[in-house]
Parts: sequence; C-alpha cells; structure tokens
Amino acid sequence: MTMRAQAQASRPMVDEYSELLVATAAGDRTAFRALYDRAGPILLRVCTRLARDRELGHDALHEAMVRIWQKSHLFDPAKGTAIGWMVAVSRNCTFNAIDQRDRVPLDDKLLQTLEQPGMPDVDIAMDISRCLAALSEKHRESILMAYHFGLTYEELASRMSVPVNTMKTWIHRSVQQLRLCLNNETG
Repeated sequence: MTMRAQAQASRPMVDEYSELLVATAAGDRTAFRALYDRAGPILLRVCTRLARDRELGHDALHEAMVRIWQKSHLFDPAKGTAIGWMVAVSRNCTFNAIDQRDRVPLDDKLLQTLEQPGMPDVDIAMDISRCLAALSEKHRESILMAYHFGLTYEELASRMSVPVNTMKTWIHRSVQQLRLCLNNETG
C-alpha cells in the first residue's frame, strides 16, 4: 500500500463525519467523542490559524465543540459536508473570540511582531505606534487584523459589515497613510 493510500485510509470518510454528526444530534455522547477525536485536530488547526494565538485557538475550539454538540441538529447533509459545517462553526467561534477582545491593544508585544526583521530599533516601534494611533479606529483595526492576524479582505469585510471593495480601499488608504506617516517620522 502506498503512503498516499495509507494516509487516505487513516482519514475518516466524509460520510463518517456526517454519520457521527447525525448521531450526536440524537444525543449520542459516544458519537460526539468519536467526532471530537477525528475532527478536533482539523478544527484546532483552523481555530489556531485564524486566531494567530494558540491559547485563543484552543478556547475557540472548546466553544466550537460545545456549539457543535448543541446545534448538531441544524446540520443538513443536503446543504454541504459535515466537516464544512463544523469548520464554519469553528470559524465563527474564533471570530467571536477575537471580537470579544475590546480592542486590539497597541502594546509593545504587538508592535514588536509588526516590526520588520533587522529593525530592532525601539524608536521605530514608537513611530509605528504613533502612526497606527493616527488612523481611525476602524482603519487601525482593519490593518491589525489583516497584517497581524492574517484575515483576508473577505473575512474583514464580513467582520466589519462592509463590502469587500470598501475593505480593500480602507486597507490600501491606511497603508498609504502609514507609509507617509512613517516617512515623516523617520525623515
């Protein structure tokens, strides 16, 4: 058996996820545990990647699994796959966890992650902080969510309830403002 065949054989079939989810909807705790064991690692990767924070990713996964248990009766195999439905639930829980933070803080740790390699200068971090603070709150949040947390234009637009093209414009203009501000600060 080839390595690819072995990998495919070790993965649960999409239908197995559906069966486990349907059994979970009927209150079968054993099925839910099996679902958690099989889908949990996949969902954890989704949550952690979106949150860009391992602890927040774990918290989001926990919340997602609670919701999956509570809302499994809403899964409709005619509308999509079970894993797709669970990923959507996990993404929503992750975004909710990110949203529950009052604001993305402009602390030293965040500013250090925004610095370019080879620019360990504290003055640069202070300039970045001042320039970010000069942006409007929605633009600052958009920039931080895009560049620090890795959200796409589509994810940002959905999160901020604006059209995708509006989000692209916000990001483009904010980057221009930051560039101009940083050139003035260092120039």
